[in-house]
Amino acid sequence: MMRLALAAEPSSFTRKVREPGENVLAALAGRRPPHPRRGRPIALTKRVAGKPVRKTIEDFPYWQDCLDELYDAYGGICAYYCFRIERATLPQVDHFVAKTGNAGQAYEWTSYRLACGYANICKNEYPDVLDPAQIEDGWFQLDLATLGVDADDSLPADQRKAVETTIVRLKLREGRALEVRQRAMEHFRRRRVNFAFLEMDHPFLARELARQGVRDAAQLPPLSEVVFDTVEPELIEPEP
Repeated sequence: MMRLALAAEPSSFTRKVREPGENVLAALAGRRPPHPRRGRPIALTKRVAGKPVRKTIEDFPYWQDCLDELYDAYGGICAYYCFRIERATLPQVDHFVAKTGNAGQAYEWTSYRLACGYANICKNEYPDVLDPAQIEDGWFQLDLATLGVDADDSLPADQRKAVETTIVRLKLREGRALEVRQRAMEHFRRRRVNFAFLEMDHPFLARELARQGVRDAAQLPPLSEVVFDTVEPELIEPEP
C-alpha cells in the first residue's frame, strides 16, 4: 500500500449522493427529510419471503451514483492493492469507515476509497485495516526477491504491528494480489512494458522499485532460488 492523497469532492456529489442519503437517514430515524424531493415518500419496508422487513441504508446505495467520479478521481487505482482496476472488472466504492454503526458516514465522499472487489472483501468491516489516506509512503515495502510486502523494520513497534495486521487482513503478500504483482514484474523484466507503464498502472510496484534504485529491467537483481520455492513463484522460467 502507498499513501493516498484524498481527491476533492465532485461538484455533483451533494446533489447525487449526500442530499438523498441524508433524506434516507432522516426517514430511517423517524424524522422529516431535510431536503426537497419529488415522488412518493421514502418506502421504509420491503418484502422478504412474503413478509415486511424494515430497510437499512444498504437498500439505498446512493454511493454507487458517484462511482464514475470516484474512479476518475483516483485514476482507476485500487486504494489497497495499488494497481489499475479496469472498468469492465467492476470497481467498487469501499466505505473506509464501515456503514454498520456509522450511518452518518455512509453518504460522505471522504469515507470512500476506490477498491477492487477482492480487496473490498478482504477488508470487510475490520477496524484494524490502516487507512491509505493516513499512512506514509515506505511503511509498506516490497521484497524484490519474492515480491512479497513487508512492514518497514524502522517503524516503531506499534506502527509495525498495525502495518503487519493490514498486510494479513488484505492478503497483500499472497494469492491474487501477489499474482498481479508477479505478472506486472514479469512483463517489466522481459521489457514488454517500461517503468513509465508501471508508474501509471502499478504505482506501488514502481515506487518500491525506484526506492531500491531500479528504473530499468537491467538493474533488477537475478532471480533468487527462493522465488521458485514459493507457492506462487514469479511467472517466468528460471534463467539458465
